[in-house]
Amino acid sequence: MSAGLNNFFTAKRLRWFAAAIVLLNGFFPAVWIFFTSLKGEIELTAKPITYWPQNPVLTNYIAAFRDQPLPGYLLNSAIVAILSMLLSLFISALAAYAIARLNLKRRNLILTGIIAVSMFPLVTLMVPLFEIMRGLNLLNSYVALVLPYTVLNLPICTLVLVSFFQDIPRDIENAAMIDGCTRMGALWHVVMPLAAPGVFTAGILAFVNSWDEFLLSMSMNAAENSSIGAAFEPTTR
Repeated sequence: MSAGLNNFFTAKRLRWFAAAIVLLNGFFPAVWIFFTSLKGEIELTAKPITYWPQNPVLTNYIAAFRDQPLPGYLLNSAIVAILSMLLSLFISALAAYAIARLNLKRRNLILTGIIAVSMFPLVTLMVPLFEIMRGLNLLNSYVALVLPYTVLNLPICTLVLVSFFQDIPRDIENAAMIDGCTRMGALWHVVMPLAAPGVFTAGILAFVNSWDEFLLSMSMNAAENSSIGAAFEPTTR
């Protein structure tokens, strides 16, 4: 076997090995949680720990659905995450298009400001947000979570979409506008479909951020209206 062929197979094995490491790192927590969910109370607290459930049971799943309104929590999370994702995409698409296409003098400063805003820790915003929502009588509602999540998702969505919009040639939009399309029409009918991978990426990020969020969900809504992230922390309320 030639040296080049040997190098090819060596490189291929390295890629497979690297892919296996990444997959193992990504799936191991989920697999571990799944195996743990199948263990009974005695096996959960047994020492030494067992990696594989010795006597698999479904009592944990039955208790989750019987003793906790789990479907309601999941529905709350889905509604809040989807609404905040759609609002984030709509607003960030307009902002990203303006940054990518208009002749802004301080484009880099604006992008730097967006990054700086995204670095604000959420815990510093908790008290002001709670007071605002209480003043507007929006506590214990979807709005109390959708609006903050939308604002929190805007920086990352805007940054993602700006990079994708900048890669789309302006000539395509110009051709659409020569054919009678307005600028907004060119954005929604030409630019957005061409930037579909970026829109999808930004949407996934916004959805996951909203779905996983814990602090706001725990603070803004009562236990019965919680999303899934904060639903199982009733003792902290």
